[in-house]
Amino acid sequence: MAETSKIHLRDYVEILYKRRFYFLSIFFLMTTIVTIISYFLPKVYVSTALILIEKQQVIKNMVGGEGVLREDMKSKIMTYNERIISTNNLLSVIKKLDLDVNLKTPRAMENMINKIRSNIDVTVKGINLFEITYEDEDPKLAMLITRTLTDNFIESTLNESRTQSHSVFDFIKGMAEQYKKNLEDSENTLENFKKQHIGELPGEVNSNLTKLSQFDSMYTETKLALDVAFLKKKKIEEQIEKEKPFINPQGDTRERLKSLEAKLAQLMSMYTENYPEVKMLKKIIENTKKQISGEIPDGTPDNPEMALPNPVYQKLKESLSDVEIEITSLNGKLQSYQNKLNEYSDKAKSVPEQEQELTKITRDYKVNEEIYQMLLRRLEEARITKELQADEEGEKYRIVDPPLTPINPIKPNRARIMLIGLLLGVGAGIGIVVLLEYFDHSIRELNDAKSFFQIPILGTIPEILLDDDVKRIKKYNIRAALLGFVYLLMLFALIIREFLKYNS
Repeated sequence: MAETSKIHLRDYVEILYKRRFYFLSIFFLMTTIVTIISYFLPKVYVSTALILIEKQQVIKNMVGGEGVLREDMKSKIMTYNERIISTNNLLSVIKKLDLDVNLKTPRAMENMINKIRSNIDVTVKGINLFEITYEDEDPKLAMLITRTLTDNFIESTLNESRTQSHSVFDFIKGMAEQYKKNLEDSENTLENFKKQHIGELPGEVNSNLTKLSQFDSMYTETKLALDVAFLKKKKIEEQIEKEKPFINPQGDTRERLKSLEAKLAQLMSMYTENYPEVKMLKKIIENTKKQISGEIPDGTPDNPEMALPNPVYQKLKESLSDVEIEITSLNGKLQSYQNKLNEYSDKAKSVPEQEQELTKITRDYKVNEEIYQMLLRRLEEARITKELQADEEGEKYRIVDPPLTPINPIKPNRARIMLIGLLLGVGAGIGIVVLLEYFDHSIRELNDAKSFFQIPILGTIPEILLDDDVKRIKKYNIRAALLGFVYLLMLFALIIREFLKYNS
């Protein structure tokens, strides 16, 4: 396999050597053309202005430090670039430099604007550094346009910053006043809601349940007392039915005494001895006994008109009146407690609805409060920025490297073009040799003859060169080698010269 590889490599070398005239001719022609073209290409000069953005420490603190400035710078460059290449800005540059003197038509002006725009570049060079560059075939014009672009940018940016700072301050101030009113309205709504729904709010659930339990106990106690009062009334009414409103003093005193004692026994089963009716009945019994014993004369005439009111009956009527008053009072209390029970029961049931409404009102209040507090902070920042801009202590733009008239062109890079021409010459030379070899069907070796004729080959006659032919060929090869060496030497000398000149 190695032997076959050597044979092929040798074949290629032999082919290249055999057609060296074509290879060298194409190589010299291609490299010469490319080199000549590089010297006819127009020279392009670039002028650069490096601008530093200076921020006061208070601005850095407001925006959050250098990390935020780095991110902010990247986004600002896009804005700066659009502002610099805007049509209005480029028209201003053209008019300031009188570049529109020879522009007679709108089309010519548009072409000039597009040409200047395509040659402008804005790039970031650091956290707070950016660069404006402009390319042109005229070095002085490149410097003038770069300088005008820089001056226009700084002037317009500072003016815009001042105007914008005032506009932002006024806008934020108006928004802050609006949200202050919204916050006050939310506060009033929340306060009125709490006043209108006392006891129905989420935090008052336990209080509602406690009061509901208290009034339920009071209702039960009152209901029990009312039942007792009704029972008492019923018994008094039964006693009244057994008594006569009037008594006859001449009646059977002993029968009356028995009746009184029976009544006393009945009252004693219900009340204590200190009960007024019991005391009164005891006194009547005592007087009756005295009548029977003769201590009190029983000589009252038997006359209906002389009938006396029955004190027991009268006392029972008084007790009935008191019980009825008590029942009326207890009914009032019972109704009041029932109303309270209904009220707190409704409050307990309405807590979920009121909680939902309270949540909505509270959420609106908090949103308005957060926005208002945020606007107050932004308003303070805007006020500081406005004052700094007014005192020219805000964001400043300083030209670190002013645009200069370039001496050496940035284009064309002749050293690179010549190297490319050198590679193209080698490639084109090899290509023409391969192409000629592909279309050459002549027989040069024994194997070629065998494969072509398909008959046995008796022998070959080698090429015989005379001494004069050998000398001529040798002389030709030496001249070609010297010419190629001198050509390459000159070409590399030019490449080195242009490389040093380009990077000087």
